Amino acid sequence: MADNAKTPVPLDVLDQVCARFAAGPSPAQLTAVRGFALRHGRTWKATLREAWFSGRYPDEDRDDNGLLQQLRNQFGPAWLNGYRLTEGQ
Repeated sequence: MADNAKTPVPLDVLDQVCARFAAGPSPAQLTAVRGFALRHGRTWKATLREAWFSGRYPDEDRDDNGLLQQLRNQFGPAWLNGYRLTEGQ
């Protein structure tokens, strides 16, 4: 009979993961989302949200699509809801 006990995650690994999420998006991820916003105008969030759910980006040939998908995978759609571009971005 197989042992169904789960192996606990070491605390140092949990600390690393928590620190990464607490730090927020990387500068490269933020640059990618700002560029997306500039290219897609007033409805950029709706356009990005659709791309996140469908996996199809309107600018298919862009190198920063991977960064945008990373952003979704790491922080989720709730992050996008709360994100605001500031003046000068």
